[in-house]
Amino acid sequence: MIARGSSFRFRSYEADLTAVRNALEVRYCLIGSIAPQPDRVQVMVELCDADGGHVVWTDSYEAGLDELAALRKEIARGVVRSAELRIPDNEAQLARHASETALDPWSRFHLGLEHMYRFTAADNARAAQLFEQALAQDSGFSRALGGLSFTRFQNAFLKYADDPAAQADNALALATEAVQADRLDPFAHFNLGRAMWLQGNLPSATACFDEAVSLSPNYALGCYNRGLVETLAGQTTSARQDLLRALQLSPLDPLRYAMVSSQALGQIQLGDFAAAQELAVKAALLPGAHKHIELIAAMAANLNSDKQTAAQWVAKASSAEHGVSTQDFLYAFPYQEGEAREQIVRALSDLGV
Repeated sequence: MIARGSSFRFRSYEADLTAVRNALEVRYCLIGSIAPQPDRVQVMVELCDADGGHVVWTDSYEAGLDELAALRKEIARGVVRSAELRIPDNEAQLARHASETALDPWSRFHLGLEHMYRFTAADNARAAQLFEQALAQDSGFSRALGGLSFTRFQNAFLKYADDPAAQADNALALATEAVQADRLDPFAHFNLGRAMWLQGNLPSATACFDEAVSLSPNYALGCYNRGLVETLAGQTTSARQDLLRALQLSPLDPLRYAMVSSQALGQIQLGDFAAAQELAVKAALLPGAHKHIELIAAMAANLNSDKQTAAQWVAKASSAEHGVSTQDFLYAFPYQEGEAREQIVRALSDLGV
């Protein structure tokens, strides 16, 4: 991020991106224009790739003159959301067209992210390889450490590896190292929280997600994971608020299916099984959904007395590598002892899992 004072000399909307890139040594430029009207104002915002000169993201905002404070917050949320989603997509696309020898740590990281979020064993292994290559080039690269932690988490969470406990321990060690490398990186705290969650340490996990959201108030992944951990702790009211905010902040997030299925788990706790089934099936049909999400759809449908749909989803979940079991599900989602956990155990037992 370049200070406003340095960038203000390029305040002309027609400023040449190449000149801006060379003068400020930036990779992306955020450009805005204001079209005032008698009682309203319209703001156009573009996020541009300063190397390629193309627009990565654009949006327009409009508000009354008495709503400017709220408009500024809305624009800030939009910019953060676009930076979290559009820049990684753009970087991955550029990396795919570059030669292997030309890839720097930043490119390898974003290419790794693309594979990481697909939640398959092969893609997770490829993501880990790319993160390791990035770290070979830059051993202190916090985001690559966080990404590698995520792949270890995934190995344990979905039992891709023979020793899930060792993978979970490694996820925790790598996430801790990522935080030490950059204590201001929300992604590092996000991965530390996920590693804590897999250890069953829900209070520490929540504290990590709190820190991620504190560092970046519009960080959707921080809100989502805090909401899920709150659900596992039986705190449905605060969980619902966090999960709704995560979806509002990042409606096209690669983990959207997880945000929606977490809402379904909350509705199960509240006893609204019809709403739970609607959300859970929606989540299971989204890109990236894995066997645990499909099992949540089966549970919700069965609780809603839709035995046929439940049977279809449990069959699909069971066909995954290593299958599904109550033990595996509760390892992946370590509910605190209490009614919420007992309800899940009963629901899985009813499915014959």
